[in-house]
Amino acid sequence: MSEFRRIGPEVLCGEIFVDLADVQPVHDVVADDLMLAARAVKLVWTPGADELQYAHYFTSLDEREVDAPNQFVSARLRHESDPDTWRLSVHHRTFVSSDRHSNKRTSYRFEAAGDHLIQAKKEVFFVQGSSRIVFDAENNPIEMVTTDRKMYERPLRPKDCEGLLAFLLRSAKRAQVSRK
Repeated sequence: MSEFRRIGPEVLCGEIFVDLADVQPVHDVVADDLMLAARAVKLVWTPGADELQYAHYFTSLDEREVDAPNQFVSARLRHESDPDTWRLSVHHRTFVSSDRHSNKRTSYRFEAAGDHLIQAKKEVFFVQGSSRIVFDAENNPIEMVTTDRKMYERPLRPKDCEGLLAFLLRSAKRAQVSRK
């Protein structure tokens, strides 16, 4: 498996452009709405810590559209009591079922200690593929697939948190409807 080529700089520790108040609604939606909408949630309790894990796979709504992406949404929320911290990671992955061999994964990572936000960043990973037909020495067609793997990360802004919150609310509603 080839490595992702980094585009742009790495987010430095402490490079934060949002407040805990911007992130708290995202935390609450994961802890409440998303977990209630799930078919199955993994709960792990240990002395001094608890962890919630959620995952849902959404198939394309339009079966006739080949290029419509399938989606996978997952979240992991861990609280620790000593010291009072929490970590949240949300992942959204899209897959296209065509000959492009492409997918995209967006990860949001948050960490808070007490009333202080330590980390709030977005990581995006792209696999962009293409295919073409070539002919070998015996004139047999061979499909050649090439992929370009790129990634970048950046600190979250308040608008990013609002967008993620809206996305998670839509995902929770869609998971709840598809569960029935």
